Amino acid sequence: MSALISGVTSKVRALVPDHEARWDDAAVQSLIHLADLAIREEGQIEWATHEFDMIDGAYYYSLPTDVIEVRSVEFSRDGLVYEDWLKCVSLRDMDEISLTWQDDAGSTPTYFSLLSTPGTATYSKIMIYPKILSTSGQKIRVNYVKCRTSESDLSGQSLPDEVQDQVYVPYVLSLMQQHRDPALAKQYMDIYRDNMRRVRARYLHRPTESVHG
Repeated sequence: MSALISGVTSKVRALVPDHEARWDDAAVQSLIHLADLAIREEGQIEWATHEFDMIDGAYYYSLPTDVIEVRSVEFSRDGLVYEDWLKCVSLRDMDEISLTWQDDAGSTPTYFSLLSTPGTATYSKIMIYPKILSTSGQKIRVNYVKCRTSESDLSGQSLPDEVQDQVYVPYVLSLMQQHRDPALAKQYMDIYRDNMRRVRARYLHRPTESVHG
């Protein structure tokens, strides 16, 4: 995760340094705002991720306070590469999977469940099953929809670097080239559309079917 405005500006600058005289920071940032409006409309989601280190013997973890909906949960054995998707189940499902699920332990989590604070509709905790008794750098990554901030001010917004690289940067580069090189602008827009499909597929991945369905 990094700041949207400064992150995309620096990435664009690195790719087209010769445009600095023509495109000052204010001009580039105005294009980022235009790109942001289009990307949010097409993506239909506010991207956010949250990583946390797994703790010895723990199966409950606190979620960020801005979570609206968890879309997917990933597991990393080494804390660097995420290779496994966890399946979403209810606590009732867990009782059918194992009556001793709170005591069960293993080396690779396979399920997660979401819990809300009593009296609220928002999720506050995530349950991971099975727990790991002795952790050594394993991590969980939660991909989720967050509370949307004002579109008029992007200065405080952060987004995953992969989202910046794959959709924001090519969209901005396309806008920059529209009048100077329409063919190149189209190439950047094609890259954006291909990447948008991949990013949406990842963040909209929702393995929420019942384990008994």
